[in-house]
Parts: sequence; structure tokens; C-alpha cells
Amino acid sequence: MEWILVLIYTILFSFFLKKWRFFYINIPFKLLLTVFLVKIIAGCGIAYIYSNFYNGGDTFTYMKDARLIYSSLPHSPLIYLQLITGIETDPQSLAYYYQHFDSVNFADFNKTFKDPLIILRFNAFLCLFSFGYYYVQLVFMCFLSMIGLTALYKTAQTISSCNKLLLFFSCFGIPSVLAWGSSILKEPIVLFLIGIMIWKFYQCLSERKTINWVLFVLTGILLMLIKPYIMTIMVPGLIAWLIFFSYKKSLTWIMSGAYTLFFLIAVVLSKISEGLNVFRILNDQQIIYMKNAVYYPANSLVELIPFAPNPLSVLKRIPDALVMSMTRPNFSESKNILQQFSALENCMVLAFIVFLLVHIDLKKLKIHPLAQLCIISGLAIVVVAAYTTPVLGTLVRIKMPGVLLLLFGLAACTKISFYRIPKTQS
Repeated sequence: MEWILVLIYTILFSFFLKKWRFFYINIPFKLLLTVFLVKIIAGCGIAYIYSNFYNGGDTFTYMKDARLIYSSLPHSPLIYLQLITGIETDPQSLAYYYQHFDSVNFADFNKTFKDPLIILRFNAFLCLFSFGYYYVQLVFMCFLSMIGLTALYKTAQTISSCNKLLLFFSCFGIPSVLAWGSSILKEPIVLFLIGIMIWKFYQCLSERKTINWVLFVLTGILLMLIKPYIMTIMVPGLIAWLIFFSYKKSLTWIMSGAYTLFFLIAVVLSKISEGLNVFRILNDQQIIYMKNAVYYPANSLVELIPFAPNPLSVLKRIPDALVMSMTRPNFSESKNILQQFSALENCMVLAFIVFLLVHIDLKKLKIHPLAQLCIISGLAIVVVAAYTTPVLGTLVRIKMPGVLLLLFGLAACTKISFYRIPKTQS
């Protein structure tokens, strides 16, 4: 039954790729379909690796708890509704479910908007359509991330002309995006939210419709709840984009000014309260990740980047963080085939960055708010990933949105001097 549903939903979503006008982005349908099918295969590969080498990992734990919530529906729709919303009206009736969750501590389950509770509840909601089957749910996640990536691509090609082939590859062809963006984890939802948020923000500026603002704010709030550091990193860039759109002054100065002001505000807040000290929070996250990696023995521990919880120390270590994030794992330390693939991808990404830099149009970059936003945000995300993540396998997954945004931003400003994707949808 599970694989019949996988086939049915794959055909249904393929039909959406063909007929939904949202996917009319000057890319042949066959190419989009190929990406979607590759994502499903990659997601199945991640599931195989997790189930055979990591005792299931987070992806199967999320699904186990989501099925537990879903199993309450036949017995009591009210209990299911309470578990989905986090609003408790009958705590005693929920006691059984509280005792059997694995992925989170449900002592404070009634705090609805708390990561990873949002991811778990979202998966429990999808069980209404997947009936709790893992691989059916995986197809939904693949399509969800496909929507986000398509929205990102649509925004770039609408703003300015660029080499569509390079833009397509930077958006849909990165191996880690294909793999981690097609699993039952946070990453597909993060890709969906980033893509829709940026697309709707651009539409807010160009069309000024209320629905665009509503969707932009909603996706921004959800991204802040699921990955707060990603949204925090992108906020100054979005503000700079808005200022540039309104006043048409120097984008480079506006963007650099926005991020400088953002950093100075963070420094001031760190002096006012420890609870608002982002440098202390960054340092604490490093310690927490390290303790977890030691307590649950990780096979790919790496040396941490030492830094003190103060702005000067964090700034001084940025080059080290960039080097670590973009070059690890490497072939000399790869212990299994998965790490070897990651090492190969790092080499490909670095070569692609060099290629894009050689063919970048600096004049276009100076007036391209999306490109500058993506490049700066991407660099910041990979730096944060290196600061906080002492496990190579986790580092590859955590830095993935940053690598995507960095390559995408560079590709959005390339000179049009190569073969471009045909402007057909069929």
C-alpha cells in the first residue's frame, strides 16, 4: 500500500509540475520532472543511510512521533487536535502520548511555537494525507522543497537577466540540496520558507497586494521559529532591499550599512543583557552541540573553532570558520562513502564558486539586491554552522542553506555568455 501511494502522489505532483502556472519558469517540464524524481531517489538514499548506519536518526524519530499523534485521531479527534495545536483542554487524556514521544521533551508541550515541535506537528498533519507512511511523507517533503526552490528561481529571473543554466544548477543541482532538501527533516521546510518569503517580499515591492504581505510575514515568522538564526541573518538584507527600492541610492552602501548597524545593535544588546547576547548564545550552542556529540558518540568529531563570547573574538575567527565550513570534510579525513561524497561536493562547490567569480558581472551585482542578500546571508550561515557544529555529518546538513544562497547569489549576477535553457515548459 505504501509504494502504491508513493506512485500515486508522485504522479499527482508531477501533474502539478506540468499544469500549475507557478512552475512556468522558462524551464522544460522534463528537466523539472527529472529534478523532482532525483530528489525522491535522494530522499530514499538518506532514509537508507539513516536506517542502516544511524539507527534511524532524527528523520525516523520525527515520523515515529508524528504517527503517534496521528494514531490518536481514530480514538479521539479532540486529542489529535490538542496534540497538533498544543492547546491542552484535557491533560489527563494526553498522558499516554506524552510518555511515548522520543524526539522532544514534552513537559512543555503546550508551548505550540517551539522547535522542533513545529516540525513534528507539521509531519503529524501531513499524516492525514500520507496515512503515516514514511516514503509517502517523503514525496510530500520533496515537492515542498521544490516549491521553495522554484520560488527562489522565479524571483531571480524576474529581477534581471542572467545565465539561466548556471542559475538553474546553483538552485536545483547542488548535491546536498538534493539530498538534505528531500528528507523528513527541517531542511525541506526551511527551503520552502526561504524561497516563498523572498518571492513574496519581491512581490510586496512590485505589486503591493495585501496577500503578498500576509504570506511574507507568515513565512518569515515560521522561519524565525524553525531556524531563528537564518531569519535573523536575512532581516538586515531585506531592510536594505526595501530602502534601495524606495530611494534608489547605492545598494552596496545601503547593504553594508544595514549589516554594520545590525552588528552594532547586537554588540549593544550584548552589553545590556546576557539573554540578548548573541555572542554568548553562539558560544553556548557550540558547547551544547559538543556535549551531545560526546554523549551520543559521533564518528566524525572535529576540533571546535575556539572563540570567546564577545564580538571581537567572533570577528577574528570568521576566516577560520569559512575555511572549515567550505572545506570539511576533505578526502584525507573521510571515513565512509557518505563523507567521501561530501568531500567531493566541497571540491565541486569551491570550483563552481571560482567559476562564477570569474564570470560575474560586477555592475549587475552593485544593483542586484537579491544577489547581495543571498551572498551575504549564505556566507553568514556557513560561518555560524562552523562555529556551532563539531560533527562533520551535521555540518554538511546545517551549512546547506548557506551554500545554496551563496552559489545562487553569485549565479544571479553572471554574464550571459553561455548556453541558456530553452524557454519552453513542455
